[in-house]
Amino acid sequence: MIDPEGDYATLESLPGVVLFAGDETPPRLSDVARALRHPDTSTVIYLSTLTHEEKLAYVAELLSMLTSLRRSTGLPHWIVVDEAHYFLSAPDATRTLDLELGAYFLITYRPSLLDSELLAAVETILATPLTDPEEVYALTTMCGAEGGEAAWAEILASLGIDEAVRLARTQIEGGMPQRFTIAPRLTSHVRHRAKYLDVPMPEERAFFFTCNGQNMGPPARTLKEFVQMQRRLPLEALQSHAERGDFSRWIGTVFGDQPLAAAIGEVEERFRKGGIRHFPAALIKPSRDRYDITV
Repeated sequence: MIDPEGDYATLESLPGVVLFAGDETPPRLSDVARALRHPDTSTVIYLSTLTHEEKLAYVAELLSMLTSLRRSTGLPHWIVVDEAHYFLSAPDATRTLDLELGAYFLITYRPSLLDSELLAAVETILATPLTDPEEVYALTTMCGAEGGEAAWAEILASLGIDEAVRLARTQIEGGMPQRFTIAPRLTSHVRHRAKYLDVPMPEERAFFFTCNGQNMGPPARTLKEFVQMQRRLPLEALQSHAERGDFSRWIGTVFGDQPLAAAIGEVEERFRKGGIRHFPAALIKPSRDRYDITV
């Protein structure tokens, strides 16, 4: 398990699971390979203390090493990559994978960002609740269900917290998403509250602050930059974005954090009705409370 955000550390409590973690440096590849010699051992590679750039470099080396190891020993049987869009979005992303052997489990909330060659090789798709129209479109396109976006969106948005769907990889398999109930978890859930703070989005997904048609400084590519800019910009710029609902729309579509988007949307609505006296502080508060941001 490649764990870039620290969401899977509690798996260490399960029998046969080894957690590799370091305060400043990632685990040595030789140590990981040594642990994987034993078929009854599972490993979690904990990387949340690294910068985003350090994670990218390390995971590229790790995946290449695991490819060689599996070719020579058959282990590990499965490789799980969380936040797969971090590491497998570039056009040459598949060079670090062995698609012939397969047995990869990729976890992402942004399937649209994954490399197209990799998407074409995917055999099974499971989805939990999803409301982002762009990601729904990406899934329907992957599954040859173009034109069914509205029906798929309704099903995906209606899923409960204990539900998921299996998506038919082709229309020949049966068409609509098949709902099922998820088994109870065996370990406690970890909510990584800094998950979106420092991970930069691609520039085309950045938030551009404008006022009277002019850009106001550099775009915000992370949630932390987004909040910091709100404190520094002229009130007029913030107000024009709030009038259009730009802030809540960006949070909902780019980060997929619907509770935060709803909270900011409420602030925008109160502002439009004249019910907020100190608008910048009110606008920052939902993000600061949800992710413990210091600004």
